[in-house]
Amino acid sequence: MTTPKMLQVQQIDFVTLLNEIDGIIETRLKSFTPPPPTPNDEEKIMTQDEVCDFLGITKPTCVEHGKKGLLIPYRLGRGVRYKRSEVLLALKAIHAKKKS
Repeated sequence: MTTPKMLQVQQIDFVTLLNEIDGIIETRLKSFTPPPPTPNDEEKIMTQDEVCDFLGITKPTCVEHGKKGLLIPYRLGRGVRYKRSEVLLALKAIHAKKKS
């Protein structure tokens, strides 16, 4: 970001001032690059270790939940990933199952 310049306004009419401001804004907008989008928390992808830590379970339990359909594993090569939104749903299902 550049250092703001000092502006001294003397004997300038309102329309000219607005035109100057419009020009400055237009120049800034042309050079503006929006930041890359970041997924919200529920769209994030989690590793198996992260899921185990989050749910407080072991890897064998995580695998078992996948076999039972409580968790949906996504295989990427030799790795396994989980969608955070689905892990949150699984947490609710696991909690409901413990209550019954």
